[in-house]
Amino acid sequence: MKLAFLIALWIPLSCLQATSSINSVPLPKNPENRVGIKESEDLKPDELIWYKFYRFYPSGGQEVLHGLWIERTRDKDRERHNTHFTEVRKIYYNGTESQHSVTSVWEEGVLRKRTYVLSEKLQIEVQFNAQGQEVMGPKAKARGGRAKRERITRVFHEVYELTD
Repeated sequence: MKLAFLIALWIPLSCLQATSSINSVPLPKNPENRVGIKESEDLKPDELIWYKFYRFYPSGGQEVLHGLWIERTRDKDRERHNTHFTEVRKIYYNGTESQHSVTSVWEEGVLRKRTYVLSEKLQIEVQFNAQGQEVMGPKAKARGGRAKRERITRVFHEVYELTD
């Protein structure tokens, strides 16, 4: 009798302690604020990599990357460098590149595709139409797949300072 009561009590408690798979995903985190963080921005319309932005702090006479790093590579000719390009955003933690990143593809000045990379095997790709609106596609049914994707992309938008 006591054993049946303990088992009946144990089952609901074990269910309460279960975590969802979304909580086990290693989502990116903002690098902590450091004193003396500086920013560098470089704009060269004639180069293949026409825009570069990064944050760093000086240490021992060298720049140690820490925080957001953006690089834009043109896809078409030089005249359309700012309308047809691929943008890669990464985060650096004390000089070490993070495993996660965001890659955006812009065509005719409109965002067309964005790929959120959490790890080598876990990527989320979001397509956009000619007006820059997200193409939703079929409703995700795998345990709230769309909600999980939106939560992950919301974290990326905050950490990587993304604006559409």
